Formats: sequence, structure tokens, C-alpha cells
Amino acid sequence: MDRQTRLLLDLNQYHIEQISKKVIAELVELNDENLLLSGNDSGLKNVWEEICAQQQQERSDDWEGYEATIENFIGSELEVQPQPVNDLLIYLAKIEVEEGQEDFQIQSML
Repeated sequence: MDRQTRLLLDLNQYHIEQISKKVIAELVELNDENLLLSGNDSGLKNVWEEICAQQQQERSDDWEGYEATIENFIGSELEVQPQPVNDLLIYLAKIEVEEGQEDFQIQSML
């Protein structure tokens, strides 16, 4: 891999990690009992813990709701990114799709 490609990949990973941290922080803040789908007896304190528990175990019927929430938070974070950052993320995501690695990007954000 040439130096330019490595640099692009490193920048891409940096921005993905920054966006991921912000999205996770927002999911942790969703801790009102009315927002939790797992019930009061689950011991889970916020939506992020619910998502982690379901990712590690069996996903519930509510999983699509969690996915929609994650996608909305990611979309909100992407909207506030500078255009060059969005261009980089889109460019490298297209390359990954072309190479059949479309799940890599999504998994790295979770």
C-alpha cells in the first residue's frame, strides 16, 4: 500500500472514530426510563447498553428501532462535518463497496 493510500485510510479511520464517539455519547445520554425498551428489570442504564447487549446476544424485535436511532445520530453528525471530511468518508466507502467490504465500515462504527 502506498503512502497516500495509507494516509487517506488513517484520516478516514480517525474521523470515523470521532463520529462514533459522539454517537455513542448521544446514545448513552438516552437514559430516561421511557426511552429504554428492555424494561426496568434488565439492569441496563441507557440505550447504548441495550444496543451492546443485543449485539452480543440475540437481537430483539426492537432492533430496527435501534438501527434507525443509530443512523439518525450518524446522519446528524455527518451534517456538521466539514465538506472535505464527508467527501473523504464517501470516497472510501465507495471503494469498500466496490471491493466487497461494505460491512467493514459499518462494523467499525459500532
